[in-house]
Amino acid sequence: MLLTYRVPVPVVKPFAEVGYAPRVGSGTLDSNLLVVFPTQSYQQQHYRATWQTSGGVVVGGGVRFGLGRLRLSPQVRYTHWNNAAAYGNYPDGPLYQSTQNQVDVLLGIGWKVR
Repeated sequence: MLLTYRVPVPVVKPFAEVGYAPRVGSGTLDSNLLVVFPTQSYQQQHYRATWQTSGGVVVGGGVRFGLGRLRLSPQVRYTHWNNAAAYGNYPDGPLYQSTQNQVDVLLGIGWKVR
């Protein structure tokens, strides 16, 4: 959900956006990992990962311009999520988690009907 402010400039029309992005999806993955070593010994390890529902603040901007009937809108968006989407741990290793910062480079393509 974004609020967009369009700057009234002819030809290239800049815009800025701000809003909220929900990220839905939650669950836990439990699995066992069978590791084979070069000496033909085997080790079974337990693996666990968790995903959470979260939300983030979005800011961005770009420009809109036309080429005939074609409309192009390149833009950049930055999202800061309120928590990590995925986290877990390896059996004999470190904890891990996804980043809370996200940058998207987007290209909107449209067609003018009239």
